[in-house]
Amino acid sequence: WCLVRRFTPSSCPPFFRRNRPFSVKSDPLNPTHARPPLNIFLIRHGESTANENDEVYRATPDHQVPLTMRGNRMAVDAGQFLNDFFTNKYGTPAKMGKCRMYVSPFLRTRSTAEGVLMGCSKWISSVRESVYLVEQDWGLFEGPGIKDAEAKYPMEWARCQAMADHQGKYWARFPSGESCYDVCCRVSNLFHELLDGQDHTDDPINNVILVSHGVTIRAFVLMWMNNSPEWFNQSVNPPNCSIWHLDGDADQGFIYSGFDRKGEQVSLEKLVCPKDHQKEHWAAYDSKCLTQYKPHSSIWVHQNQSLRALRVPRAADPQCAEATKDSVEQVEHLSDVESPTMSDTVLPNQPQPQPSDQAAAADD
Repeated sequence: WCLVRRFTPSSCPPFFRRNRPFSVKSDPLNPTHARPPLNIFLIRHGESTANENDEVYRATPDHQVPLTMRGNRMAVDAGQFLNDFFTNKYGTPAKMGKCRMYVSPFLRTRSTAEGVLMGCSKWISSVRESVYLVEQDWGLFEGPGIKDAEAKYPMEWARCQAMADHQGKYWARFPSGESCYDVCCRVSNLFHELLDGQDHTDDPINNVILVSHGVTIRAFVLMWMNNSPEWFNQSVNPPNCSIWHLDGDADQGFIYSGFDRKGEQVSLEKLVCPKDHQKEHWAAYDSKCLTQYKPHSSIWVHQNQSLRALRVPRAADPQCAEATKDSVEQVEHLSDVESPTMSDTVLPNQPQPQPSDQAAAADD
């Protein structure tokens, strides 16, 4: 990744590195190019007809499930909140910079995006759809099939339950569908495009709004923040039209609480993101590695001396002739010096070969 993107490890998103400050953004080929933290706002879709009654799935495909009237109002309220949030933080869209919205191509997320745009359209520079943001595929159990799964697909149901009990829900894959692990791998494909938007130094895109689904939002946060599967199992789907804010590699949590299944606004104090204890464990381990494990100095000195001796200047150098001559002499001098080999090294407590043994070895 670092070679293709021309970034140092510290400039990669948290998914590609661990415990490095996201605020340090530098391009080695363009030192003046400073990349500010990417502001990401994740919005779950508003209330859908399937949220009210999951029997809707029997006649309507998952991607065509619409919002309820209350769900449309939720989206507009979320957009108005973003408008106030951006106004208080930036003042004007010019000071904020470009902001792009990515939308899952499902009907309920498209309608949610339109409602959000009604409230804060002046802050949005462009809108794109991304198939990476679609809902988790439940395969044979899609829609209301989860109710009939045990009767219609007894073998598949038993296997899925056994995998969930043995491996955990994060790893258990639905028959002909996706596991939560699969959703994480899929959604991470969007990271390249998000960072590519910041590559345009003339007018970079430093603010992103993602309108997606519950499991997909949790998968995005896990991959972007480099969280663990244990964190995913502890988390729950965010409420409808809630807004989750990621400021670079800082998880700011929910800035807008959204609405519950009854259509009532949730208290923001109740939305607490779980701590990732496994991530904290590795963070402590990484700090130990930086102080305890160092390369052997004599090995690096020998390597550096050899590399410096073999480094020959380019022909375009004005002093190429004299420098090349000196370098070649150094290389020839190194080749004349005999370096000890494993056969010449005498190890402790190693029996020395007798003359007769040496003669026999020479004959062989």
